[in-house]
Amino acid sequence: MKYPEDCSLTTQIVERQFFLDRIRELEKRYGISWETFLESWREEETRNAVADTDCVRYADYSEWAFLCTTMLTDLLFQDTFEPPTVDRCQETSADRKPDRDRAFAF
Repeated sequence: MKYPEDCSLTTQIVERQFFLDRIRELEKRYGISWETFLESWREEETRNAVADTDCVRYADYSEWAFLCTTMLTDLLFQDTFEPPTVDRCQETSADRKPDRDRAFAF
């Protein structure tokens, strides 16, 4: 089979973070964590109930389940090693004790 010369394939490279952000977006939209969602989605009666009542939600849930199972290692790693919160990072020098009082000395 010969293809026309103007026929081309367009591809895009997407970082893993794009998919993790999509999972977080779905968590916010439906108000449940990915762990809770995945646990309930694995039950067949839950899938059937959603499929029978709401097509849009079923499409989102199907995508969410696929992303969670595909990105499981990244989700576990991200949840385990999250960066410190903003509050912890905004500690001022006035709030810090001198090193000698924190038992850090040479």
